Amino acid sequence: YRKEPASEVWLKGACTPEIAETIDTALKKVISSEHGTGHAAMRGDITLAGKTGTAEIKASKGDTSGTELGWFAVYTADGPDRTPILMVSMVEDVKNAGGSGLVVRKAKAVLDSYIPPVQ
Repeated sequence: YRKEPASEVWLKGACTPEIAETIDTALKKVISSEHGTGHAAMRGDITLAGKTGTAEIKASKGDTSGTELGWFAVYTADGPDRTPILMVSMVEDVKNAGGSGLVVRKAKAVLDSYIPPVQ
């Protein structure tokens, strides 16, 4: 925790600004596109970007009885002047409960309580 955080470069030149912009655009589309895996978190008052995922926990490649972990990482993408937040959520055993979509819906509820939607 830093009372007045400042940006910090961990690895200079890790990617070009163009590649960073491509990734940022893609992560915004995960939320904004009606076909995006995180679209259930979409809000009209803030720009969100995110990534969903599902981890299969199984004994072997052919195992069909294993469980799944669903996860969702989401951040506000309006810039530092508008309530910046990064939230990562994970739910165990989502195999028959909606996969990472369940995690997106739960994360949206938390996000909406932290940053109430503006009507």
